[in-house]
Amino acid sequence: MKTPGKRRTVAVRRRTLVAAASLAASALLVSGCSADGSDSSGSGPVSLSYWTWMTNIEAVVDVWNEENPDIQVTVDRLAEGDDLVTRIVTAAKADNLPDMMQVEYQSLPILISNEIVADISDATAPLVDDMAESAWDQVSFGGSAYAIPGDIGPLMMYVRADRFEELGLDVPATWEQFAVAAEQIHDADASSYVSSFDATYPGWFAGLSQQAGAEWWTTENDSWVVGIDDAPTEKVAGYWGDLLSEGLLSTSPTYSAEWNSAMAAGDILAWIAPVWGAGVIEGIAPDTAGDWRAVPLPQWDEGDEVTGYWGGSSSAVAASSTHSAEAEQFLTWLYTDPEGLKALVDVAGLYPAATAGQEYAATTTSPAILEGQTDFWQLAGEAAANARGFQWSPNVNFTFSTMQDAFSAAIEQGTSLADTLPGIQDSSRRDLEGQGYPVAG
Repeated sequence: MKTPGKRRTVAVRRRTLVAAASLAASALLVSGCSADGSDSSGSGPVSLSYWTWMTNIEAVVDVWNEENPDIQVTVDRLAEGDDLVTRIVTAAKADNLPDMMQVEYQSLPILISNEIVADISDATAPLVDDMAESAWDQVSFGGSAYAIPGDIGPLMMYVRADRFEELGLDVPATWEQFAVAAEQIHDADASSYVSSFDATYPGWFAGLSQQAGAEWWTTENDSWVVGIDDAPTEKVAGYWGDLLSEGLLSTSPTYSAEWNSAMAAGDILAWIAPVWGAGVIEGIAPDTAGDWRAVPLPQWDEGDEVTGYWGGSSSAVAASSTHSAEAEQFLTWLYTDPEGLKALVDVAGLYPAATAGQEYAATTTSPAILEGQTDFWQLAGEAAANARGFQWSPNVNFTFSTMQDAFSAAIEQGTSLADTLPGIQDSSRRDLEGQGYPVAG
């Protein structure tokens, strides 16, 4: 049973997540930790636990453990993405958290509002210049940082260059050209589509909305402002909705057997995805190496170079950790040290948020599926430098689920995607209010 003091602390946390800097002290008081989370009572090596889903992360950690005998890291692969967040929240209730945890950017506010992760602003302050401001924006609230950005997913576009050439079409550089190509491709071959629209990945749609200038969540006077029905998002939804209504897009779910087959056969000529998309294509269509090319995301205005994000993750330190200083030391090495960054790129296959990691990636060879393309990493670097994000709210998962249902119904019924936005916005606002957060408007 919570004491009155604990109830007040939690209530304050919910009212002022948007002013998160003032909450660090209360979080430490609630968790009963010392100011730096260190435990000097024991002797011998410090043992840190890390919940993560990174590919081959064990090999990366081995490099650290060999060089740091006094701080040993153990990896646990319990789940990934939203499933891992659910496990983390459950573990927090059982007082059984790891020292460190990998968290997708959109899920971090959930852990902050539940007092699960620590304010690590002191540790991140020296790292601010190591990566773009947009990366820090995704882990910072109220002027405080609650995680270190690890990898990012700036959107690019992968195209079947062979099919565009076969049809005598130029690869589109603007969304206007993309829409024209959509009609020309489908007119030339009724089984082929310029691309697909998948209602089950709202994070993908969020990235396209970010490119257009959307701000789904902002803060004002310590209150959340929900803007999912803003003009940029309405423009993006209207654009894709028009293509859907004209039958110019595939609606096969991404990663489904039908989608995989269409990608391999060249029936889908373009896929909008981040840097990691090249690896996905290689996995589902290995025989098409050399047919694909990576190009910049089409622009709303010719000459612009703006993009958005899809995916990417950070790592946070548990507020309950008794070895937070050592955890911060490890994560700093992993995400900013040249040796750690090299391992992330070469072993884990990630595109780092840190500028130095991106520069190192540029010295490596292009993904095998892009055989013959030499400027892939240059394009990735330009996308990272020009990516635009927005702040995530504590109820992203609820909002995404609502958007999935609304978009899926609109596609099935042939109704407008844009018309669903007011309802999604209202649902998101009501959910935030229902959880006790102050919401403006």
